Amino acid sequence: MVEIEGPGTHTNTVTDFRLAYAQEAPARARNEISVGALSVLRVCDGASQWTYVTTTRKYAKVANAQISACTYPLNEWPALALTLQAATEEGADRIEVNGAPRDCQSIRADFSPAAAGRTMKQTRALCIDPATKLVLRYRIDRYTPEDATTHWSQTTTFRVLERDAALGAELFQFAPPVDAIAVATVSQLGLPASVVSAGQLSQPPASITPPKLIHKVEPEYTKAASKAHIQGTVVLTLVIAADGKPRDIRVRTSLDPGLDQKAIEAVQQWQFAPGRKDGEPVAVTSTVEVSFRLLSGK
Repeated sequence: MVEIEGPGTHTNTVTDFRLAYAQEAPARARNEISVGALSVLRVCDGASQWTYVTTTRKYAKVANAQISACTYPLNEWPALALTLQAATEEGADRIEVNGAPRDCQSIRADFSPAAAGRTMKQTRALCIDPATKLVLRYRIDRYTPEDATTHWSQTTTFRVLERDAALGAELFQFAPPVDAIAVATVSQLGLPASVVSAGQLSQPPASITPPKLIHKVEPEYTKAASKAHIQGTVVLTLVIAADGKPRDIRVRTSLDPGLDQKAIEAVQQWQFAPGRKDGEPVAVTSTVEVSFRLLSGK
C-alpha cells in the first residue's frame, strides 16, 4: 500500500503482487503486479528481463541476466546494513500470514541517502519472524523536515509465504502473446525512464535512439571483498552525455562499499555512442549493472 498525506490530501493506493523466486543457478524470478485495473507482469528468465502490461498488451525486453528488476522489495534488503542508521526495536507485533497469526519483532532505523546534500529523510521498518528470520512486513517512510505536512509511505505485507516450493520452469518463461506490441528491446543498458514509469509502459519518442556501449572497462576487486568472497551486482544510475561520456554516476543498489566505488571507477572509463534525437546527440539517463564474480580458486 502506498499512502500520501499532504495539505488537504490523503490518498491510498493498494497494490497486490505475487512473487516467485528461484535461487539456484541461473537465478530466476517472476512478479505479477496489480494496481486497480492495471496489471503488470515481470519475468526474469536468467537471460533477459521482460515487462508486460496486460491491460495495454505492450511489452519490453532487456537482454540482461540480472533479476533485480523482478524481485522488489527483496532486492533492497542486502544493502540495508550499509545505509541504515540508529536501528531500534519497537516491540512485538502480530501479522496474519497463510491464514494464521504469526509473531514478529518490529525494527525501525533511519535511512541515510547516498547523495550528499539531500534533505529528504527516510525511515524503514521491518517486522521479522524471530523463528524463521523471514521479513513479514516492510515499510518505507519519506518526508522533508522543512515541510513536515507532506508524508509518503509504502508498506509491503507478505500475507502468503512458502519456502522451498516446487516451482515449475514454465513460471519463468515469457512468450509474447500474438497480439502484443513490442515497445522496446534493450541489449546492454537499463530501460530509459520514459519506457517504464510507475508501473506503466509507454512508447518512447521514435526520434530518440538509445546510447550504445562501445568501450567497457571491467571492475577490479578490493582485497577485502575478495578475501570475504563477496559476489553480486552493483546497479548504477548515470547520465550518458552528448559526448558519450558517463556523468553523474550514483549507486542505486549497493553490494559492498568498496565494490560500489570500484564499479563507479570502472563505469567512469566506459565510452558510449550517444543517444540521438532528430539526428543530434543528446544526454540520456539510464542504469547499468556491474557484476562481480570471483574466479575459481580465488
